Amino acid sequence: MREFFVNEEIGIPFHKFDLTHICLLVLLAIILFIIYKKRNDLPNIKNKKRLKVIFSIILITNMCILYGSYIYYGVWDFRMHLPLHLCFITGNLYAIAAIFDLKELYKWVYFLVFVGPLPAIIWPDNTSCFDNYLWYHYIISHHGLFIFSFITYYMDKVKIEKRDLLNALLVGNIIFVSMAIFNDIFGTTYIMTTELPKHMLDLYPFLQNIKYPMLILELLGIVVFAIACIPVYFRNKELESNKK
Repeated sequence: MREFFVNEEIGIPFHKFDLTHICLLVLLAIILFIIYKKRNDLPNIKNKKRLKVIFSIILITNMCILYGSYIYYGVWDFRMHLPLHLCFITGNLYAIAAIFDLKELYKWVYFLVFVGPLPAIIWPDNTSCFDNYLWYHYIISHHGLFIFSFITYYMDKVKIEKRDLLNALLVGNIIFVSMAIFNDIFGTTYIMTTELPKHMLDLYPFLQNIKYPMLILELLGIVVFAIACIPVYFRNKELESNKK
């Protein structure tokens, strides 16, 4: 049981773009497509608040199980196991927005869900899969969060405007700068503000020549924000046409 949670030895390996990873990507794409096709039915769901609370409980419980197991088995490390990775910060913000029905907060979270989990979904750094809880945690905190957010977006008929995009950009940069300061003070590497992860450098060796990881993150963030605007553009057009 300890090995299942701690993963000191690789049992069943997990590699980027292997069959398991590709299946996860395809499955996520199928689920998102179904959500999009059913987008006009989602607002008719009863007990929307309860459903969002369930989503939040799943995310929070997932974090508690992982970090609780690390503490229990004595491997918890301050420099690695604080919930200060962007995906985890985003998941916690989503849970707060969902539980307390804070639609303005969710409008920021919508973009952060793309910026945080999406790159990790495409370029995961997991080493094990089926025999390691971290793999299941990864799926819930990234794929699950992405799905929960998409359902929330269409279910609540959220109207995201340009100012919400600008606010999300501001919030995202505040998080990055805050974590850069935190990393500098405590010698940590949360949100990759000090260095890019080894698995990314192994995959793209040319990135080693770039001395400022924040520059890469900013450029990637801009690209991902642009991708996040695509569903918003078409949804806003639908909402406007429905008013006529």
